[in-house]
Formats: sequence, C-alpha cells, structure tokens
Amino acid sequence: MTPLRLQFDQRADRVLWGILFSVCALTVGLTVVFQSYDHDEIEHVHTAWKILQGERIYLDFFQHHHPLLYAYLAPVIALCGEHAETVFACRLAMLPFFAGMLAASYLLAAGVFRNKSVGWLAVLLLLGNAPFVMRGTEIRPDVPQTFFELLGLALLFPWRGTATGYRYWLSGISLGISYVFLHKAVFMIAPAVLVVLWRIRLREAGWKSLGLLLLGIVIPIFPFYAWIVMEGAIGTYYFLNWPLNAHFLNHFSFLPLAVSVFSSQTVSFAFTAAACACFLSKQKHWELALVAACLFGSIMVVRDPYLQYWLPVLPMVAILGSYGLLMALHRRPPALLAVVAVSIGIPAIIFACSLARCNESFQQLQRIQYVLDIAEPHDSVYDGDARFNVFRKDIDYFWYNVGENHFLATYQTLRKYHYDVYELIDEKKPKLISSFAISNLDDPRIKDHYSKSERYDDLFIRTR
Repeated sequence: MTPLRLQFDQRADRVLWGILFSVCALTVGLTVVFQSYDHDEIEHVHTAWKILQGERIYLDFFQHHHPLLYAYLAPVIALCGEHAETVFACRLAMLPFFAGMLAASYLLAAGVFRNKSVGWLAVLLLLGNAPFVMRGTEIRPDVPQTFFELLGLALLFPWRGTATGYRYWLSGISLGISYVFLHKAVFMIAPAVLVVLWRIRLREAGWKSLGLLLLGIVIPIFPFYAWIVMEGAIGTYYFLNWPLNAHFLNHFSFLPLAVSVFSSQTVSFAFTAAACACFLSKQKHWELALVAACLFGSIMVVRDPYLQYWLPVLPMVAILGSYGLLMALHRRPPALLAVVAVSIGIPAIIFACSLARCNESFQQLQRIQYVLDIAEPHDSVYDGDARFNVFRKDIDYFWYNVGENHFLATYQTLRKYHYDVYELIDEKKPKLISSFAISNLDDPRIKDHYSKSERYDDLFIRTR
C-alpha cells in the first residue's frame, strides 16, 4: 500500500506546498493587523484595565466570563500604557495561544492517526479556515480556552503506546486551566471524561486514570473558586456566569451560522463525513469522532451559538477531514494538491486581498485615541456597547450590553435593577457620551450640556 503521507519528494511538490503554507500564514498576519475589532475585544481589554485599576470583577462591575484572560492581559496594558495602540498589543498577545492551537492540533492528529502528514495537513486546513483564523486571533477567552482544551485532548492520545497515569493527570490540569479561562470548557471536559470511561469499559485504562484526570481538572479550578469565595463574590459570580447566561434574551438559531461555516469549509466537512463513513477503523479514531460529535452537539443546544463557539470544533473537523483527504487521494498527489489549493489557497488569497483593502481597524483605534485625548484620566465616559471606551471610567455597574434584549435587559427579567441613562448622565457628568441606547437626545440633561463631536456624529462632548 502506498504510504499515507504528503508528497514532498520532488522539488516542485515542496515549492507548491510551501506556497500554500506561506499564503495561509500571510492571511493570518493580515487578519491580526487589518481585521476590525469586535466589541467583545474592547470589552475584554477594558475589563482587564478595570481590574488593573483595583476594581473587583463581578462586585464592582458587570462581567459574565471567567477572569484568567484579564489576569493575562493586565500586564500587557500596564507595560504599554493607556494608548489606543495597546489594544493592538493585546491582540498580538493572543498569537501564542493561536500558535498553540495549531501545534496542539498537529500533536492531536499525529497521536490519533499515528501519522505526521495528517497533522501537517490539518494545520494547513486550519490556517486556511477563515472562521477559525478570524476568531482565533481575536482578544477573547475562547482562544486560550481552546488551546488548553486541545492540549489536554492531545495528552490523551500519545504517538506511541497508551496514555500513562501521568498524561491523564496533565491532561486534566490543562482542561482545568481551560475552564478558568472560560466556563464553556465543560463542553470539552465532558467528552474527555467519556473517552476515559470508554477506555475503562474496554479495559484499556483503569479507574485510577479517571481519578487522575479529575484530580488534574480540580487542581486549577480549586484556587479559582477559593479566590472567588474569599472575595465574597461567589453568589454574584454564580448568578452572572450561569443563570444569567442561560437566560440570555438574545436567542437565535444555530442554522444560519452553521450554513455559513459549512459553505466556507465545504471540503473539510465533506472529507470529515467521508472519514467517518469509510475510513475510521481504530478505537482512537472513533474516540476523536465522539469528541467532535459532542462539541458539535453543544453548539446546537446553546441559546446564542456565536462563531466563537466553533473554535474547538473546527480543529476536530480539520483533523478528521485531513485523514479523509489523505485516505481518498494519497495515491494521486496532484489531485490532493489541487483539491487543497482550490479549497484553501484560493479563498485564502481572496480573503487576504479583502483584508488588505480594509482600514476599519485603524479607524477604530483612531476613535479610541480621540476619546482618550478628550477625556482626562479622572473623567468618566458613557459608551454603552464596548466600542470605544477602553481606558476611562464608566458611569454604571452595567457598562456595556445595555441595549434591548441584551444583558442588562436579561438581568432585569431576573432581578430588580434600576437603570436610567439620563439620571446617570446627570449624576456622573461623563466627559463624553455615545448615542447608543439613548432614544431622546433632546432631553435637557443632554441637550443643555453636550454638543455633537465634529468628527463623530454619534459622540457628544460635555461643554458645561
């Protein structure tokens, strides 16, 4: 049988595959520089800044994510200072996690299929995967969460032999760290436990292995919850991170975004299906397929399946799709190269060109710097949607997502909370306000004290 591997024997093969990798890597670089900043990114940088100012997460300001990302970003902000460019520095700080996701995907693929070529092809498919690159290079806790999830999963699939007790323990620690970054890690922890239980049933592992895995998971989580208890925030933390998220009013269907992801990665999904239908033959193959199915199912059941929910799923698709591609076409290297080039290389070039023509990220940084130039460090700012206020104080506990059907509205359906933006503006007298979620700009508390910015129609500066 012809070896199952990428063909690098001829110089032309090496050049063509090298060009593909280079194009995809260039796309990643352009994404980091030119992709517009999602308001979630501004939210996370601002949260890290607030913690750096001594504010207590959950108690002094609203947040519904776990805090480890903010502890990671705080030194970056402290080092770079309160400048618009610091937001870009925070995005650069996410690149080690992005690279880690690629490396962990390679290790996982090589460990499951005992084949380095599957790992390299999976990395290439991920580099050419626009949804993965877009969300994987952003400032959001999903990125380090996914890295530690993939690392934890890779530890369960060694290249040679079976996983030892030490690897189960390290896998658990990695999964536990992923949870401290973001509670969505439970969607990976659950199938990882199922894999170990399956191995116990088949007598390939003992109950000790499960115990070591669970012990490893607890090791990072226990100090996190101990800290929350010592802060006196356990009740508030639980409510904001679990019931509030579960009742989020902005519910939408899984299908439209799924169609978009499928259409952008047709080849990967098609060969993933082919792999599952025709080529998976060993227990470890099916264990990975089980994890992929559980992760895919989790997206279908959540209330608001945003694109970042796909981050842990897409590496599974890339790995299984790579195996399906190689099994189907490894005897016809030109056809394999053509399929990958057409499905990954050409879209990557188009995506890179569209990014290079976009300057929205620079405009956003200019807007952030404009606000910093107007508002002094002691001033407060009303943003309302985490769009431009990064390094200035807010006027209320709920400082973003105050629009209709968002977290403030969700909170008010569960608990009493008085929020009146006009009263807050009158009381706090912010130096600059946005028109976001303000229906009456002619209210005297605004009209008599604020004038429209000469540069931005939706911003108003306090004059008296």
